[in-house]
Amino acid sequence: MKNKILLPIFLGFIALINTNVQAQNSVGNLQDLVGARGRSGESALQRRGYRFLRTDKSEAGVYQYWRETRSGRCVTIRVDQGRYQSFVYAPEFDCQNQASSGTGNDTIRCRFNGQPLTCNVYVDRSEAATFVNVTFPDGFTRQMRFEQGDFYSDGLQVRTGLERGMFIVSNDNREYFEIPRAWFD
Repeated sequence: MKNKILLPIFLGFIALINTNVQAQNSVGNLQDLVGARGRSGESALQRRGYRFLRTDKSEAGVYQYWRETRSGRCVTIRVDQGRYQSFVYAPEFDCQNQASSGTGNDTIRCRFNGQPLTCNVYVDRSEAATFVNVTFPDGFTRQMRFEQGDFYSDGLQVRTGLERGMFIVSNDNREYFEIPRAWFD
């Protein structure tokens, strides 16, 4: 009788452990991108069929969430100093839209290599800084940090000006953005 009671508990425990292990399996076809930086890494992810969802920053680090389009699985990427550190399959709830204190999705005028474009932008405010995620029409996302009146982007020289109530932001990658000043008041 005792074994009949313990067996279902044991099997349930094994199933729970197996689920957690599967949720954190490495994404094997992305391991060559460990150490990749910036646009090259994101472009490689997109070429391989991954879709960017969002970036979360906390005291624990920076994490990007992507969707593997072929399988629909959620992928979490740990980023340190602008370089990819690890790629793991994550539980589905990690890729669900999370509540945020940002302005929501809007569009702004942007340029890449002098070509005028319309980019999607999401502004997310934290206590320490405001993060601006600009997504180009090709799906590439540039993340910038707005802190104490200036914009910063890992590894890039960023220039900022103010014209007609708009921050004019450009960088060494020939990217240009017009971001409303009112979003930061």
